[in-house]
Amino acid sequence: MNERRVACFPPNNEALPRLSAALTAMSGLEPIADLGTLVDAIRTGRIDVTVVFVDEKTFDVAEAALKRVRAQFASHPLVAYYIPRGLSPRHLLRIAQSGITELVQLDVDDGRHTFARILDAASRVTYAETLAALLHDDVPPALRSVFLFALEHAGSDMDVPQLAASLGLSRRTLAWRMAQLKTPPPRIFLTWCRLLVAALLLNENGRTLDRVAERVNFPDGHALGVAFTRYMGGQGINTLRSLGVLEKVLEAFRLALKGGGRPEDPPSLPAGIRGG
Repeated sequence: MNERRVACFPPNNEALPRLSAALTAMSGLEPIADLGTLVDAIRTGRIDVTVVFVDEKTFDVAEAALKRVRAQFASHPLVAYYIPRGLSPRHLLRIAQSGITELVQLDVDDGRHTFARILDAASRVTYAETLAALLHDDVPPALRSVFLFALEHAGSDMDVPQLAASLGLSRRTLAWRMAQLKTPPPRIFLTWCRLLVAALLLNENGRTLDRVAERVNFPDGHALGVAFTRYMGGQGINTLRSLGVLEKVLEAFRLALKGGGRPEDPPSLPAGIRGG
């Protein structure tokens, strides 16, 4: 497991202890008082999730921060943590429309376990939803739930048996269904999902290859670079970055979904269990 880095902006004496208590041992908290510093931290990949405190006194500053982060980093996980005193429903609507991933209310949603789950989900959901939207028309409808789930878990060590079990299927049933759709087999499909998330991070935030490798569960940047080269027809990461890594990986994945680059067909399922 790799440490998740959580920024909080601006530091708030009332809410900060709650946020700190919600973080696990594998999370690091970085209070940031200056918006420019926050933007630089996100750009360099030092921050994985940003929590913006919102209250009556700092509402304008918080709203401006939320909008700027979302405008510059479309897939960055962004949580608004608000103190309701003095805030009207119109204030909350404006916050909700600023592009946040999650909205958390002081003393309601910020119990330790609940808040920890929200922070954990923020990263997974943001990246997954961004990519799922970009590829909605390309992924067969029958595969969309599998695709979204695989994207959400791209940073874990989930393997094919775990993916199949999470869907209530056997490994062979999942392989057979994907074969009928003429998409890459499950193991290759999972790797594609990890590469898609990696491409999204590399394309947008200027992160190092090693840092991105941590996020998508590769041993190091070299291993991730090798995977890109293999799946992208020999194009290395430097070439991909110069061409627009996300667009190139999206293009290659669309081709793979149409049957291009499929190395082998999974074995046929016995007739008695094909409906399972």
